[in-house]
Amino acid sequence: MPAETSSTEKVREPIGTGPYKLDKWEAGQSINASAFADYWGEAPAFPKANYQWRSEGSVRAAMITSGEADIATGLSPEDNIGDLGVTFPNNETVALRMHGDTAPFTDIRVRQAVNYAIDKEAIVASLYGGRDKAAAQLVPGGVVGHSESLPVWPYDPEKAKSLVAEAKAAGVDTSAQISLVVRTAQFPKIEELGQVLQEQLTQAGLNVKLKMLETSQHLTYQVRPFPTDDEGAIMLMTQHGNQAGDAAFTVDQYMTTKGAQSAFGTPELDKLIATADAATGADRQSAFEKVFSYQNDNVVQFAHIAHQTGMLGLAKTVNYAPNSSTSDELRLAEVTPAK
Repeated sequence: MPAETSSTEKVREPIGTGPYKLDKWEAGQSINASAFADYWGEAPAFPKANYQWRSEGSVRAAMITSGEADIATGLSPEDNIGDLGVTFPNNETVALRMHGDTAPFTDIRVRQAVNYAIDKEAIVASLYGGRDKAAAQLVPGGVVGHSESLPVWPYDPEKAKSLVAEAKAAGVDTSAQISLVVRTAQFPKIEELGQVLQEQLTQAGLNVKLKMLETSQHLTYQVRPFPTDDEGAIMLMTQHGNQAGDAAFTVDQYMTTKGAQSAFGTPELDKLIATADAATGADRQSAFEKVFSYQNDNVVQFAHIAHQTGMLGLAKTVNYAPNSSTSDELRLAEVTPAK
């Protein structure tokens, strides 16, 4: 990047080598882009593109059905998109990341209780129409290191209550407030999901406060250094996509002791990750399977919820084939006019 680029402020005039250039950006409202005349590759099919922000999925869907927009992201069938909705398997996994530096998460029994308290199958069925899949790890099938044999944590509310009671008897302040930090409109029905999780964890005997935040505020909790203000223990809802196809992309940042998006770890887990990172072939697959198993058995930083399925709204005016990276990177040059 140019030497004069700020290291503290967000770049509002990005420099790149892509097929489009940024013309106008009204933060949180719209972006206008146009084809870059000196692009080194094939010129894109559309000379201009316009992005519009709409927080409600039903509104985004209506823009497709009314002909106001060509593509709408982050939809669900409940948004009444009809046959203009296109589903696709993506790389996103939803999980709760618990910070182990504050009670009651200082005790592994409480972190285990969170896992037992969440009815993942019911969440997938009731909120997401059975399209998603209950998760046992941070990476979905198709990613090197994903283990099909790793069991999904069973729903056992009585076991959850028992573990909380054990921790309380051992002197842990299980009544301490837990802030469940959730990003507004990150994916369909996320607020409803947050409310369900709050209720299920409350039933287990935990004191959970739902904290809905906008993107910029949520990011302060997602990446180190984390906020240190006094609001109790932190439990962050995270949506992680592994576009690299390899578990190293996930575990190095989410599970090592000093990972950018890891709340804590252990020296033992760090060693397992280092071994997996250096392995190849079948040994690499096996080594990463051990990493995810060790996390679930001995660390329990995460309570995994579901591997997601994405949905786009596509007007009849355009052709676009979504892929596993679409939720993170929808390439405009891959969109063409319908014939």
